[in-house]
Amino acid sequence: MIGSESFGGARNISVKNCTFIGTDIGLRFKSAGDRGGVVEKVYVDGVRMKDIVNEAILFDMFYDQNNDNDPNLKRTPEFRNFQIQNIVCDGVSGAITVRGLPEMPVKNIRFDSIVINSATGCLLQDAEHIEMDNIRLSFSIGAACT
Repeated sequence: MIGSESFGGARNISVKNCTFIGTDIGLRFKSAGDRGGVVEKVYVDGVRMKDIVNEAILFDMFYDQNNDNDPNLKRTPEFRNFQIQNIVCDGVSGAITVRGLPEMPVKNIRFDSIVINSATGCLLQDAEHIEMDNIRLSFSIGAACT
């Protein structure tokens, strides 16, 4: 998991050769519209997942958003420049979900060499410059990507 309190930002992160079994979400990148910070240059390579409850890969900019509506506290997070490759996931509810903010889409994500067996495919919302190469999704409900 990267994010939640992203005010200070996070850069140049590398994740390699991990195994997740029975977790809530596989790869989780999260923030909220009032948390600010730039999260960028994140590289994920060689992750194996099995029996994941929700999404295999989740970008969520609506995580636990503060509801005080004070415009002075508005700090828009920016998530950009991710490379996610060599991922295998067997048994997950949703394959990939990317939910950016209307005022700041999640951008420049490259997915490469990914195999996911899931109930549903992908949801891309407020996302720009998403590149998918060598992706194999096996899902039982809905469209591959919406």
